[in-house]
Amino acid sequence: MSGQLIVFTNAAEGRDDEYNNWYDSVHIPEILALEPFTSAQRFRVSENQIFPQTHKYVALYNFEGDADLASKALSEAAPTLQMSDSMVDPLMIVVEPLGPAQG
Repeated sequence: MSGQLIVFTNAAEGRDDEYNNWYDSVHIPEILALEPFTSAQRFRVSENQIFPQTHKYVALYNFEGDADLASKALSEAAPTLQMSDSMVDPLMIVVEPLGPAQG
């Protein structure tokens, strides 16, 4: 089984460059060093939305195994992760597929 960790975040006011540098060069490598995470991709939320959005950035992390394993790995690593105060308002969601991808 596999799944995804979806993380919505914002950069602190006026600190987007610092935030993006930290996220790409520090945070993603730390998460990908954890079993069961296998890949990551970041996105900027487009200004063209149907509904108002609360977050500017989204990261998708793929993992192998079940959601409990991924959540446990994150919880155990949390005290040692090099977090940055340039990130604000994080929202994390661990998801598991209900079926195969279509299309």
